[in-house]
Amino acid sequence: MKINAVVSPKTSIASSLLVVSSFVVAFPSAYAQEAFVLENLAYRIQVNTDGSLLVQTHGASYEHFQPTFTILQTDADPDAKLRPAAIPNVGYNVPTWKKPGGSPTEVTGKTPIRSGKEVGDGFDDRILVETEESRTANYFLAGRATTISATSAYRLGDRVIWKFENHSDFELTACIELATGNGAPTIRFTFNPRQSAWYSIGYTGAPAFRADSTEEIWQPLIWNEKRFPDQAYLTTAFRAPVPTAFVTHEGTTVGVAAASREFPYQPLPTFDNARFGILVRNAEGLAQPSIFSPVLGGIDSYMTAETPYSFEANLVVFSGDVRAAFEHVARTLFGFHDYRRNMGGYTLNKTIENMIEYAMSDYAQFDDTLKGSSYATDVPGA
Repeated sequence: MKINAVVSPKTSIASSLLVVSSFVVAFPSAYAQEAFVLENLAYRIQVNTDGSLLVQTHGASYEHFQPTFTILQTDADPDAKLRPAAIPNVGYNVPTWKKPGGSPTEVTGKTPIRSGKEVGDGFDDRILVETEESRTANYFLAGRATTISATSAYRLGDRVIWKFENHSDFELTACIELATGNGAPTIRFTFNPRQSAWYSIGYTGAPAFRADSTEEIWQPLIWNEKRFPDQAYLTTAFRAPVPTAFVTHEGTTVGVAAASREFPYQPLPTFDNARFGILVRNAEGLAQPSIFSPVLGGIDSYMTAETPYSFEANLVVFSGDVRAAFEHVARTLFGFHDYRRNMGGYTLNKTIENMIEYAMSDYAQFDDTLKGSSYATDVPGA
């Protein structure tokens, strides 16, 4: 990684021009006088005096990331639970929390409580328990929200340190690091609570856009293309094929992905052991990829005073659509290399023959006694 100073432009020029390696990007002149640049083979980051970042990679426009975090806090157990969402024509369960200060009969966040007969092997019937408690599916309403932004940034070795003002309830430190080679920018934060309570810390500084100005959004598992969530639902780690939401604007896709070390292999990922959550709708209703860790009310969320909690995530800027960005993140951040491609070239009859051959083989685990295929691995405790 190299660190360069930015050459000050002539005052008559509206924007400064920075030429690095084999590609060129225009930066606003307002930031050029005292800014500095980090670069490796894949990314270039201009660090502005206010701590904000202009991030670019090959073929993509620069994207403006702010040094902004949102902290959710509650003194009482937020009681995180999956509940049915009221999404028209879609049966889908979403995380919900007790709404602070809600009346005992109020149900909020468009997550109606219902009692049903939906059952099945491995189904968590706690989801359908009837209750009168007040709950919300809007993550920004799940606790007291405090938004904090860095006031400046400075270089320390090969890192950029964000400097935050002191806060009575917590101490937040954060830095940006750009590895050598093709590594993506990494945000690392450490949160130190002043009092024992439930907390969730989110990086909420990615570029934000009006939903109708985007080409595509993606938040697993059901919000894609132009389907934008009607409120700030949180997708927890166990439902994240790759651990980021995406927004595509003017041909460039941006995201904030949990670092690979924060997404370890788990034999049975569940809502209860999810270490982070992602969302694509911010508190103002704009399309903005964000990541929170820990999940409020989830594992590690209860923190004792003066016990630090750390997390790291990667900034994603990619020239292309969501499908291509998905593959890019899987390959570059998580080391996936075998990618299935349906090559075609088979007739429909041959396809049916292949399906029958598979169904009759031992791989299908057909049970003659039960007259059906075994799916024991899908059933917890089987």
